[in-house]
Amino acid sequence: MAAARLGAILRKDTGWILLIAGTGTFALLANIFGLFLDISTVLPHLFYIPVILAAYRFPRYGLLFAAGIGSAYFLVLLFFADGDALVLLSGGVRATVLTIIGGIIAKLSVSLTEQKERYRGLFDNAEAGAAVVTVDGSDFIIEEANYRLEQTLKAAGGGLEGQRLSLFWDDAAGRNAFASRVLTDGAGYSHEARWKRTDGAPVDVLVSAGRISASVSVITVIDISEKKNAETALKNANKELNVLSRLTRDDLMGRIDAAISILGKVQQKNVSPHAAPLVTLLEAMFASIRRRLELAASLQDLGTRPPSWQPVQAILDAAIARHAKGPVAVRAWTERLEIYADGHLPEVFSNLIDNAVRYGKDISEVVVTYHVLPDGLEIIVEDDGCGVMPEVKESIFEYDSMKHSGFGLFVDCQILGVTGISLSETGEYGSGARFVLHVPRGRYRIR
Repeated sequence: MAAARLGAILRKDTGWILLIAGTGTFALLANIFGLFLDISTVLPHLFYIPVILAAYRFPRYGLLFAAGIGSAYFLVLLFFADGDALVLLSGGVRATVLTIIGGIIAKLSVSLTEQKERYRGLFDNAEAGAAVVTVDGSDFIIEEANYRLEQTLKAAGGGLEGQRLSLFWDDAAGRNAFASRVLTDGAGYSHEARWKRTDGAPVDVLVSAGRISASVSVITVIDISEKKNAETALKNANKELNVLSRLTRDDLMGRIDAAISILGKVQQKNVSPHAAPLVTLLEAMFASIRRRLELAASLQDLGTRPPSWQPVQAILDAAIARHAKGPVAVRAWTERLEIYADGHLPEVFSNLIDNAVRYGKDISEVVVTYHVLPDGLEIIVEDDGCGVMPEVKESIFEYDSMKHSGFGLFVDCQILGVTGISLSETGEYGSGARFVLHVPRGRYRIR
C-alpha cells in the first residue's frame, strides 16, 4: 500500500521531486566545498530551500525529510570537524533548527491543505450556485464556477469561466448598486435580480457576495424562479378571490340594506302589537349581519402584503391629530421606536385611542409609552377613565363580543398577530384602561 502511494506521488509530482532533490544536492555539495575551504557559517542556510519546498509540497513527509537533511549535514560536518566540539555543537544546533522549521512548515501546510479541501468541498457541493469573480471596472469576470451555478444558467461544464457577469445580469443599475455595496461593506446579501440563462430564458435569483480581497469576491446565486412563480400564482388567485368576495359582499350588503328599508316601512304601518317585536328583532339581526360583513371587509387583505418596519411615533402622531380639538389630551412618548408589523398597524393604534375616548367616561388623557423587557418590548396605551370590568377583560377581544362595526379589538388582535405581537388589557377597573402590546425580540428596534 505504501509502495503504491509512493509510486503515485512520484508520477504526479515528478517536477517537485526533481526540484527538491536538485536544491538539496546543491546545498549539500556547496557545504562540502565550503568545508574544504573552512567556510561553515553561511552556506548551511542553503539547506532551508529544499526543506521548505519539501515540507510545503509533501507535508506528511516534511518533518522526516528535514530530519534527514539535518542529519546528513551533521554527518558531513562530523567528518570535517576533526573533533572540534564548538563546530559540532554549532552544526547540531543548525540541524535541529532545520528539523524544527521543516516540522512547523509541514504543520502549517497540512492545515492549509485541510482548509483548502474544506473550501473546495463547500464550493463544489453547495446547493447554491457559487462563483469566484474579479472586479473589472463596473463588471465582474467569472474565474471559477461550481456545478450548481452552471446548472442554474444552463451552461456546459467549465463554460462560465472567463465570462463576464453582465452577460447574464444585464440590469446595469442593479448590478452596479450591488457591486458598490460589496465593495463598500465587504458583503452584500439577498439581492433579488432577474438574470438570463445561456439560452436566453429569464431566471429569478437571490444573489449574495463576500469580498475576499480588493478585486476578488465570492458570489452565491440561488434560483428562486419556482418560488416567484408560486408567489405570482398565489397573488393572482388571491386577487380573483378578493374580487369575487367583494362582489358577493356588496350584493349581500345591498340586499340587507333593502331588507332593513322594507322593515322600516313596515314599522311605519300600524302593525299588531304581536308583530312589532318581531320586526324589531329582524332589524337587529340584519344590522348584526351587516356588521359581520363589514368586519370581513376589514380583514380581507390582512396578511396579503408583507409586513414592514413602521415608525410608531409617526403613526401615533397621525392618530392624535384626529383628536387635537377634542376634550381628551393624547400624548405619545415613542420616539425612535420602530416595530415590524402588518400594514394595518395605524388602524390598531387609532382604534385603541378611539375606544379610550369613546368608552372611557370622564376621561381626560391618553398616554402611550414603551419599555424594553428581557423577552421583548411593551407598548402601553393607558387612560385615566373608568377602565374595564374584570369579568370582561378577556371577552372584549373575542369575536362574539363585538357590538359595533369597523375595526374592533378582535380585528386588532388579528392584525398584530401577523408578526407575533399580542394584545392584552392589564388596567385596574376604576383607575383607567391599560392596553399592552407585547412585541417579541427581533420585531422591534430603537434607532
